[in-house]
Amino acid sequence: MNSKKLTAQCAVLQGSYWVAVCAINGFATVFLLHIGLKSSQIGVVLALGNILGVILQPFVAAAADRAKRVTLQQMTAGMAIAIILLLILMQCMSKMVPGIVLSFLIINMLLQVVQPLINSISLYYVNHGIYVDFGIGRGVGSASYAVAASFLGILIGRYYGLAIMGVGCLSFAVMFVTLISMPVVKNPNESKKEEQKNTANRQRGGGILEFACRYRNYMLVLLGMILIYVESTYVNNYLINIVVSLGGDIKRMGTLLTVSAMSELPTMLLFSRLVGKWDSRKLIRFAAVMFSVKALGYLVCGSISFLYVVQMLQMLSFALCLPSAVYYVNETMAVEDRVKGQSLLIASSTMGGVFGSLSGGVLVDFAGIKAMLATGLGLSIIGTAIVCIFVSRKDN
Repeated sequence: MNSKKLTAQCAVLQGSYWVAVCAINGFATVFLLHIGLKSSQIGVVLALGNILGVILQPFVAAAADRAKRVTLQQMTAGMAIAIILLLILMQCMSKMVPGIVLSFLIINMLLQVVQPLINSISLYYVNHGIYVDFGIGRGVGSASYAVAASFLGILIGRYYGLAIMGVGCLSFAVMFVTLISMPVVKNPNESKKEEQKNTANRQRGGGILEFACRYRNYMLVLLGMILIYVESTYVNNYLINIVVSLGGDIKRMGTLLTVSAMSELPTMLLFSRLVGKWDSRKLIRFAAVMFSVKALGYLVCGSISFLYVVQMLQMLSFALCLPSAVYYVNETMAVEDRVKGQSLLIASSTMGGVFGSLSGGVLVDFAGIKAMLATGLGLSIIGTAIVCIFVSRKDN
């Protein structure tokens, strides 16, 4: 098989997915405010989407593992079609707000499920001995998000739901065509051997409670990350409120999202060199501190111009934290525990998103945007302190 072609196809998957995420999730608050929801209600909708996605993910993953007649590519393609149909249905509902919200909730849930499937497709080829550069694909995803944000700020400000449907449908149509064109590796002996290895690892690793007892310090690091991600969710969900409070509009919000996404690229491209020079624990500590510096920047920000500077801190916080944490898990855990460690790492981000969505909307509605940002700064400082204290402590 042509590894360069597969790398390009995986990059197209990442790019089309993140364009859709930008349209559907990046401007979710703008769209839901437009149809009449309050900030607190929007927080509940976004939180429910995350929760349902987390609940559905393991079932879909188990089905993908057990499926014999349906490939991973076909399963992901089926979900792409389902999202396209839901986007069209949402637009056809016109002023039926409950139906629009329900459709949006299901779409958001499916977006959570599709992401790990897309990542797994790249690893699927790697596990069969075919080189696929996952870093290039993820970089294309960030760049695509950045480009999409720059013009979606204009489109959604004019057309709202119609723009979201159009961009979302086009993105998932590209994803569908790419998926059905990707080859399937037929090597049943290797697949069976890999499954037996994974089963043995799961048996040796024990359950989540046993894992938590073995890695107490890691669990506390995850607690700190959850608090940090709560603040990050505040900003992601209610960036439009921050922009409007500073005299900006939806177009300016799109430009800010572009700056944030583009700032991730240098870190991603240079991360292999960074982790070669500095220990992953040091990188995590630095990234955690930068999360709090960024939170402070949002609180004291008095102009749109300064907000651009704060957005650029994404390269030293979020873009650095996640890959560093992945290396940290691989370096500090036994082989049979690494899958659980990576899964809990993703779960910490999701849980931060849930708590941030629920509490952020309430704070905005009843206390104002500054109160939300101040609360976020406090949580981020506490989370940063927890991460910095426990990330260097070794578990037995």
